[in-house]
Amino acid sequence: MKPTSSTEEDRLIVEALKEAMGSEPHALRRLTRKAVAYMIAVAFLALAGWFFRWDITPVQHGNGLGGVYMINRWTGTVYFLDYLERIEVKPAK
Repeated sequence: MKPTSSTEEDRLIVEALKEAMGSEPHALRRLTRKAVAYMIAVAFLALAGWFFRWDITPVQHGNGLGGVYMINRWTGTVYFLDYLERIEVKPAK
């Protein structure tokens, strides 16, 4: 069936979309909610991965001040954090 005008073409497109979606009118809405739920889950997992990126272990200095070893779980880099500075720990040569 060939459309005779643009409004007829629009009507045919709408009918074809309705037919493709099936008889249930809320199928597209449910798909959208499901997609949003997946996006929220992925964002939550990415945020949790970012929060648990570091492993921090406190240590005691000989002078009574504390420090921490901070291990980056993504890259394997180890830092020693003192009161005023952050020093990257490198393997001995």
